[in-house]
Amino acid sequence: MLILKRNVGESVLIKDNETGEIIMEIQITSLKGNQIKLGFEASRDRYFIIRKEIADGTKPKPPGASY
Repeated sequence: MLILKRNVGESVLIKDNETGEIIMEIQITSLKGNQIKLGFEASRDRYFIIRKEIADGTKPKPPGASY
């Protein structure tokens, strides 16, 4: 696991090792108490982003979710 410190407005990029293509940008959008908001920028037709607790089945999908 890679652990980084970031400030609000800063980003982390995820790149493909083979092609060098930037796959996703993750930006810290806000910080309030012990909670942060993250913004994900990725191709919607190629990548699906989901919270771990929903993927694991330990938390139900929000009403109206289409995944």
